[in-house]
Amino acid sequence: MLGIANILRICGVIHIFIAVGLFLSISILSIWLPDGATVDHVGTGNILGALILSHGVGIGILLILSSFIKDVSDAKKVLLGEIVLSICVLLAFIYNSFLLDSWYTTPPIVIWAVSVILILLSIYGRFRVNKM
Repeated sequence: MLGIANILRICGVIHIFIAVGLFLSISILSIWLPDGATVDHVGTGNILGALILSHGVGIGILLILSSFIKDVSDAKKVLLGEIVLSICVLLAFIYNSFLLDSWYTTPPIVIWAVSVILILLSIYGRFRVNKM
């Protein structure tokens, strides 16, 4: 059985991996840029990639450090924040993929799956686990 501390560590590492993967696909490999992208598109993609990387690594480190919290109720509050964050990210993917009429393509299926796993793992830790 997973304790809350391990769930926080797993979520933190997943956030770091997602951020690095998205940074590589946006800034280095330019996978998400449309054919014929201008220099301005590429520059904007690089800026957004760096922002995603810094945000994801920061959240990941914050979650890993939060795994050292000793009080179960405080750790569950961190998990509640993780649930809200992950749902917001998933809603942004849904909005950008299906409702926004632009050149944007959906994230890779792995990102969708990992976002759902983060939500389910956090919900499990928040409502089912009572030990650190």
